Amino acid sequence: MEEGLTTVSGSFGRFLDDETVQYERIFPHPIERVWRAITDPVEVKGSLFAISIELRRGGAWTTSGEGDWSGEVTAVDPPRLLRCQHAAHMPGGVAGYFQYELAPVAGGTRMLFTEHFPGIAGGLARDPDGVAGGWHEIFDSLTEWLDGGPVGARLAETDLGQIAKAWAGSMVRGSEFDQAAADRYVLDLRREEASTTLNREYRRRAGAHRGEAPLARFLDRYTIEYIRTYPHPIERVWGAIADPVQMSAWFAPIAIDPRLGGEYLALWGKPGEPNDFKGVITILAPPRLLRFGGPEAHGPDGYWQFTLDPVPGGTRVIFVQSSPPGVWRNTFGWPADPPEHPAGALNPWRPGTLSGWHRSLDHLGELMDGGPLRDLGDEAPLRERYRQLMRETQP
Repeated sequence: MEEGLTTVSGSFGRFLDDETVQYERIFPHPIERVWRAITDPVEVKGSLFAISIELRRGGAWTTSGEGDWSGEVTAVDPPRLLRCQHAAHMPGGVAGYFQYELAPVAGGTRMLFTEHFPGIAGGLARDPDGVAGGWHEIFDSLTEWLDGGPVGARLAETDLGQIAKAWAGSMVRGSEFDQAAADRYVLDLRREEASTTLNREYRRRAGAHRGEAPLARFLDRYTIEYIRTYPHPIERVWGAIADPVQMSAWFAPIAIDPRLGGEYLALWGKPGEPNDFKGVITILAPPRLLRFGGPEAHGPDGYWQFTLDPVPGGTRVIFVQSSPPGVWRNTFGWPADPPEHPAGALNPWRPGTLSGWHRSLDHLGELMDGGPLRDLGDEAPLRERYRQLMRETQP
């Protein structure tokens, strides 16, 4: 997310590729409140659209009104994650998805929302029907809804809005609308007008936000995200991250029971030494989503997660690791951060940790390319780049 790119209330989304847009918002409300606002049909209708949804894996979801979208819930972990796949009637017959990821942060809740919408000629940013700007406007409205104010209060008065209000008033006087229907008509039109304006801006920015940064980025102090694209089918990438033999080759020796609730355990260190890099698989949705809970050293709310999506030329992997504040235990005997690091001794992020994941994801690509895994040489320059990232981005 670029700093300073704001509309009335929200930052612009960023394009992960031509078919995927991602939004990040911070709401000053508890995670349970935000979860209810995005999953309870009564609440969703207030700020987004009419929807029915079965909050279980394999459950059905359907919207009513313009579009009438439907599909299947493919992952749900209240109050943190909801992933819904579209029915395969999208352009080109390919299924897309949308996904909410919620996390408690200082002052409220961070929402990371991803929409993958394949098959649009010219890419999502140039969509004439306005997926990118439409979601942006919806999250502006969600902000108002959560804050308890009237949805649409932020919208500027325009000539079109005044015309719509006058026409709706005449329909009320003629008993063809009641006042509630007239108000809803005017609000919907004003929101559509705002979405159209946003879409013009998204089209202007098309391409400006795409591409993987060479380094990871912090979603907050305790959550790091890496994005890689590999020239391999999604099933091949899934096998490389879900099979313990392959993961042991590119990451570290590890035992995994690859099923929901299955345990994992890193096999490093000497017998009898403390080893808290263990936990259970909390989300399993092959070949798209795999979340490892923990590890124990990072507390019950910590996790590391792989999200896979087919993209032109291969598969994009978004890897996220999160360690909530105040729970990390240094059982490995690692030295504390140097004084210039704002994270402090109880934070898991050290330059070597971050560069280690970076190099592991390099090795993942080499493994799938047929190897052998390269000796990546002196890691000191990469550690220094991550040290600088911590100085620049962590409060």
